[in-house]
Parts: sequence; C-alpha cells; structure tokens
Amino acid sequence: MNRITHTVARDTTGLTRLVASFSLFLVLSANVHAVIVDEQTASDGFLSTGGGQALGQVFTTDAGGPWNNVRFAFLGSGDTNLAAGTLYLLDTPLGAFTTMPTSLSAATPGFLASTATIVGGEWVFASDVVLDPLTQYAVYMDTGNDTFSTNLLTLGTGVFSAGTGLQIAFGLGSLFQPVGREATYRVSGDLVIPEPGTLVLLSAALLGLARLSNRRH
Repeated sequence: MNRITHTVARDTTGLTRLVASFSLFLVLSANVHAVIVDEQTASDGFLSTGGGQALGQVFTTDAGGPWNNVRFAFLGSGDTNLAAGTLYLLDTPLGAFTTMPTSLSAATPGFLASTATIVGGEWVFASDVVLDPLTQYAVYMDTGNDTFSTNLLTLGTGVFSAGTGLQIAFGLGSLFQPVGREATYRVSGDLVIPEPGTLVLLSAALLGLARLSNRRH
C-alpha cells in the first residue's frame, strides 16, 4: 500500500513540476529578445565605388527560428548601422543586369515584403514578415546613398555569378550586377513563439491533468 501511495505521489509531483516548468516558459517567452539570424562582419576594405549606388545582398539564415520582427542593416566602420530608402526582401536573388533600383516593387519576382521604416540605422519589417531557418533570401535598396561608398565595409570573394554576395546598381538608372564581394551586414529578429491563446490552452490542459490525478488518488 505504501508503494502505491509513493508512486501516486511521485506521479502527481511530476505533473506539478511539469506545470510549473511550462508556466515559467510562458513568463520567459514573453521576454524574447532579438537574436542574430545571419551576419557577415569580416572585411578587407571599404566599398569605394563612388556615390549614388544602390545595394543588394544575398544571405542565408541560420538554423533555429523561424523569426519575425526582422531587422536588416549594412555595417560600416566601427560596426555602425547603415540604411537608407526602402528595402525589398525577396525569396530569390535578382538575375544579373535585369532590374534597376527604381523598378523594384511588389511585382518584382520573389517579392516577400518591403519597408521604409528605419530605426537605429536598421530597416525594420512588419511583424508578420517571417524568415525560415536555413533559407536563402535577398534584399535590395531602391535608393542610392553616397554615405555607403565611403563607410560600407566589404569582403572580396572573387565570386561574380548572379545570386551570390553583393550586387550593386551604380546609379538609380543602372541595373543590379554582381561585383564579386560580400557586404558586411547583420540580420536580426525575434524567435517566433506560439500564440498566447495556444500557450494558455496547453497550460490549462496540464493543470487539468494534475487535478484529475489528485482526485483519482
């Protein structure tokens, strides 16, 4: 009889601990901070292409995720953020010599979202824009900016094929083209967590199981 009582007590205690752990998860998940989704910080020099160029950059997200509240910034000296104009997010890179910055729109092949919101030198996308893990994306500016030519740090890769690395339009009337370099950049976002309603239902279900176990024993 004592063995049965002890077993029941252990089972009930286990359920109670599970409920407590899940409740702690609910509290912690409400305080998720931005994490780095992908970044390229190595460099061997500045862009140095003259003024007025618009940039495009291909990147691949890390494992983990998915992420929302996505932010993107090119990086200058001293790890300063660089952003200007509207940034377009695509699920496939532009082909070489196919698109001008002023031609970017929601009709651009692969279009996912765009944003002109810049906070702290970062483009900030709407909260419903979600990046999946281990997935390739590309971003493109619709505006040239003189600051980038003297402040943006880049890394030479020697890869000139379309769909890789940095692409530049040398003026708003020019077409984006690969240049065999990688821009320095950082993509960040918040880990997507279940909707609050779903979390509450799961927590309630666990509490119900614990109470039912107590009543039976």
